[in-house]
Amino acid sequence: MARYPVLLVLLRCLPIMENARFSACTGHIDHMVTKPKLFLCLALVLSGGLFGCLDAADGQTNSMQWATFTDTNRHFHFQYPATWGINTEVVPVMHYRVVFVSLNSAERFTVRDLQVATNMWEYGPAETIKQLPAGTVYTDIGCWEGPGPLPRFGPGIQDMEAADLSALLKKSKEGTGDKDKQLITRTIEFSKWGRRWSILVYMHAPVGEDPRQLMEQILKSFRFDGVPAGDEIWAIGEARKKLPPEADPDKFTREGGSSVYYDQTKKDGSNVIVAFTKQFSDKSEKTWCFRVTETGTVLPMEPGENPFK
Repeated sequence: MARYPVLLVLLRCLPIMENARFSACTGHIDHMVTKPKLFLCLALVLSGGLFGCLDAADGQTNSMQWATFTDTNRHFHFQYPATWGINTEVVPVMHYRVVFVSLNSAERFTVRDLQVATNMWEYGPAETIKQLPAGTVYTDIGCWEGPGPLPRFGPGIQDMEAADLSALLKKSKEGTGDKDKQLITRTIEFSKWGRRWSILVYMHAPVGEDPRQLMEQILKSFRFDGVPAGDEIWAIGEARKKLPPEADPDKFTREGGSSVYYDQTKKDGSNVIVAFTKQFSDKSEKTWCFRVTETGTVLPMEPGENPFK
């Protein structure tokens, strides 16, 4: 007789065990059955009861369908409730920030600058509240590309080594964006792979505890995937670590440079060739070339192999 309740609970867990993966490049959602959840459900039932189906991958209690968004161009992914609105349109905001993807509990949109007068656009708490329905939680992921040519490497810039946000989430606290405390804000910023990443969270009060917890789970699920093979900015950062002191590595802070310190990149299949050139006081020059492989290995090249000559 005991077999029937077990079978019933297992059958009720089966829909929850299906994950969805969304590709930013193809717009395709792949469904996968994750077997560990079946075994976990069975173990919970046999141990005395089941109050939810636990996701063995991230420790979330799943009472809803979750999907996985993967950005294959920028090499990150995260999980989110499948009923939430997700916008994969690349949107420039605040003049210098580029948003790659946005997600919220209401519908599909990205918070952006609003026109407040002729030829005048603004982005701030008032504009955000106008776009965000009350009770909604929202996040977007992007990078800063200005103002000016921001340094990507060098003194004062510490690249985040971790693949997740766990350490940053402990330091990031909620604040209020307006005097009436209608807008709850949270900012997570860090440098990785030669880019200044920016994750913004907005909540339009009043916000219940459930959507708050879901947002926290989304942020905890964020992961960078391996290394950004073929990315030229990342390759510059990896190659400059191998420069000798004679080259003044700290002077090469981003792509391009000046007439004295200049770097160039060129794709070579799945590899990237990086050349650093320094001009000395007597106007003579010296170039150091490296090949950065798809795994992140940096290989010095002989002077005669310089493809930029």
